Amino acid sequence: LAKYLIGVSEVLFGNQNMLSAIFGAVTLVVAYLTSRRMFGPSLFGLVPVSMLSFDRMFLSYSATSTLDIYLTFFVALSSLLFIHAIKKPAFFVLVSISLGLAFSSKWTSLFLLPALVLYLLIRREWRSLKWFLASLPLAALTYCLSYLAFFTSGHTILDFISLQTAIYNFQQNRRYLINFPHLKILLYLLTGIEGPATFTSIDLAGTKLVKYGLGMTEYFNPFTWATSFSAALLALYYIRNKSGDSALLLPLWFFSFLFPMSVGQTYVWYLLPVLPCGFMSIAYVLKNMYDDAKSKALAGYSVLTYLLAQFVWSTMIYVPTFVEISG
Repeated sequence: LAKYLIGVSEVLFGNQNMLSAIFGAVTLVVAYLTSRRMFGPSLFGLVPVSMLSFDRMFLSYSATSTLDIYLTFFVALSSLLFIHAIKKPAFFVLVSISLGLAFSSKWTSLFLLPALVLYLLIRREWRSLKWFLASLPLAALTYCLSYLAFFTSGHTILDFISLQTAIYNFQQNRRYLINFPHLKILLYLLTGIEGPATFTSIDLAGTKLVKYGLGMTEYFNPFTWATSFSAALLALYYIRNKSGDSALLLPLWFFSFLFPMSVGQTYVWYLLPVLPCGFMSIAYVLKNMYDDAKSKALAGYSVLTYLLAQFVWSTMIYVPTFVEISG
């Protein structure tokens, strides 16, 4: 689906990136609506939107024709619809359609499913669970419909199954046969380190110079990326005695992506669908800390100081892509 959308962008706007920018902007709206649904009419609902708006990776992928910004949008949309569906079960139809669109964009969207099911099990929402499981065939149907051009070109169901098997085998080979260390996704998230790297240059005399060091991701922000991991854990702490708090979805969404992506081959952009829930977790923790504070003024200044620090890092500090360790 995402590849079709890239083509649609080319046809409608004359370039491949315009629709990505639109989907990136709409993702901000979805993040705000989700935050408002969880936090109520609070200024803290704007915190995840501001963090995403200044996140360098989110901005970069919103401006380029990649699959991941479409994936991020549909994952975020599925989560928003899911929260509404808990109160209005008919919305599970829309949840499943949105999940099918997410799956059509990229298979990693399947990582959201355990979070949704686990949420309903923890909250003992048995009626909602039945609705959700009953509607899931719509997700499969939506995924199949994204191959409409494939079927109308004369291909059969067996060809479709063969293609899906080939895609799965290809991804398995890339994910597990290539020598990638486990937990690398956490290295990206917590430190911005991509791994050992060498930098080779040749001077005017023809002398080859090799430097050894660490490759870094230029998108890293310790005030948002690294903090989101701690915030997701702290969110579980604050939620423990709040039986009706829909914010439980945030840490479940966060870790349901991180756990499977911690094994095998991963790249830094795999974090994109994790950023919205990570930043909403930060906002949720900040709101609870502010609500629990005895001195609202001190708590307010602390929150503003933190937000200012993450803004300064996002706009003024640039992480080098290579850090030399030894010559």
